[in-house]
Amino acid sequence: MPVQNFAHFGICVADPERSMRFYRDLLGFKPLTKLIVSDEDSARLVGLDNLELHSRFLERDGVRIELLHYISPGHEDGPVPRPMNCRGLTHMALRVEGLTEMLEQLEAEGFDMIKSSHVKHPDFGVEVIYVLDPDGVTVELIEMPGDPKEALGDPM
Repeated sequence: MPVQNFAHFGICVADPERSMRFYRDLLGFKPLTKLIVSDEDSARLVGLDNLELHSRFLERDGVRIELLHYISPGHEDGPVPRPMNCRGLTHMALRVEGLTEMLEQLEAEGFDMIKSSHVKHPDFGVEVIYVLDPDGVTVELIEMPGDPKEALGDPM
């Protein structure tokens, strides 16, 4: 197979410093690199005229995200939160320990939670909630017993 490895997910952000606080300071992603892109080929690639893009790559547990801040032509707003049954990427999920404390910290920092999504399954020791990053990307926080590296569900 010609695919070498998974590279990254891209997230368009309005305020890169606020997004860095969310992903780096609260969720533990480590900063890797940054780029400033404004050439014609990149503008053609992303389909935007007069491109000036500031990009930051972060990584956690081998997963990379790219925070994309479009200085020019700016960003467009969409529905927040994005409906879960909308085609395409719906959310990212993180296994956490100490969910209650994490939610208190997120709330103190002013980040939004979808409180109606907060579900507890005491019989299984599972607690789940959706929170929103500063730009409305849904992040699922899961606290549950067992190996966090094991896939959920039954083998295929």
